[in-house]
Amino acid sequence: MKNIYFGLIGLVIVLALVVVVAARFYQTSPAPITSPPDTTISSPPQIDTVTPEPGIGQANPTTLIGEYVCLPHKDTSGAQTMECAFGLQTHPDIFYGLDMSRLNNDPTLMQFETGKKLQVTGVLNTETAKTSNYNIKGTIQVEKIEHAQ
Repeated sequence: MKNIYFGLIGLVIVLALVVVVAARFYQTSPAPITSPPDTTISSPPQIDTVTPEPGIGQANPTTLIGEYVCLPHKDTSGAQTMECAFGLQTHPDIFYGLDMSRLNNDPTLMQFETGKKLQVTGVLNTETAKTSNYNIKGTIQVEKIEHAQ
């Protein structure tokens, strides 16, 4: 009788652990894999670079106009992940990463969709291109981002 009792308690404990582990797995599972967004450009977007005179101790802000895209990886050999690092494509094969950390969770950032034309103003850092996993000319530390005409 004791063996059956301990056997049932052990089975209940094992089932409880399976339920907890399964619930934890489903909470943290990634979004379903979907096909990557179409990033083809029908016509090359225009680029507009404005470089005002910097003040003492200030960096030169740059304004670029281009298409909001998923950045291409530098290394396309082997297995590829499905994540999308957003950036700006100003010409065919010319991409810039976007560092939006200065915007502090601005709710207007959620309004941008890949394939849309944007105007981005911020400080351009070309040194990031050397160590980036993406094929970019640099990263813009975004100070202002909006839809472009």
